[in-house]
Amino acid sequence: MKKKGGYDHKLFLGNKCELVPHINAYLQAGADLFLVRKQRTPLFEAPLAFSGNKPIDGGHLLFTADQKAEFLAHEPQAAPYFRPWYGSDELISGQPRYFLWLGDCSSDELKSLPLCCERRERVRQYRLSSTNLQTQAMAATPTKFHVTCLPQTYALIIPQTSTGKRDYLPIAFIDPTCLASNLVVIVPGATCYHFSILGSHLSMLWTKAVGNTLGAGCRYTIDPVYLNFPWPEHPEPDLVAALTQAGQDILAVRAQHGTNLETLYNPKTMPQDLKAAHERCERLVHQAYGLPPESNEQEVLARLYELHRAKVLSQQN
Repeated sequence: MKKKGGYDHKLFLGNKCELVPHINAYLQAGADLFLVRKQRTPLFEAPLAFSGNKPIDGGHLLFTADQKAEFLAHEPQAAPYFRPWYGSDELISGQPRYFLWLGDCSSDELKSLPLCCERRERVRQYRLSSTNLQTQAMAATPTKFHVTCLPQTYALIIPQTSTGKRDYLPIAFIDPTCLASNLVVIVPGATCYHFSILGSHLSMLWTKAVGNTLGAGCRYTIDPVYLNFPWPEHPEPDLVAALTQAGQDILAVRAQHGTNLETLYNPKTMPQDLKAAHERCERLVHQAYGLPPESNEQEVLARLYELHRAKVLSQQN
């Protein structure tokens, strides 16, 4: 195999071998990465991201749709306190469970809800039985979460675990009446522009390259995946508007096919109109990153590594 233009490093991709100028620690053709860890804000300008709610309730406050209906048949006054609950599985399946959120229920109101009081007591006993001292201390406030994230605006949620066989991350918006578990990443205040970027194939490539792998799946985390993600810097307003519209178009097409993201984002069952909407969006995403429309995966990752490295070095100077 002849060397060309200093491309003397062999990168094996399946049964293929490519000559590349440099191979980084992630076994990709691109600049070395200096992932910034233990940071609280994104490296690039982007909305803050949070872990979802961690109930530590022993399952006593989580209900399926049928269990919720049965509970309300006996205590209908509790209806305002049930809120849709999304973890990774619920998000991808499009079938939320329901959480009996009593954190906003006053003591006087709770006294009139005996079944809710019973559930609260079960949580208290569950926490008291723990060998963890912090969990035991939480028994004093059984209606509160261990980790709380209650956005007052629409939020983008991203599953922490997902199959790596998809071309796009199965992400979605939830409204403030919904609760998200600690098995998703929450991005409050995200717009359809952010949806277009984070829901792109480019974003999926970054996730698979930087995030931890779980068998055939990949793991999306706040650190290092989200906090280090290279966002387009200073995109033209017209391009931001186009990406915003592209995100709205994807969501509109999805609404015509239901909420099961497992089916919608399975490459074998993805509707053609949804695939076309994503492809139109991807061309705009490439434009935002200064990439030719026909760029392959290695070229996309090389560009992301280049942007990340430049950003880290600029902050060090």
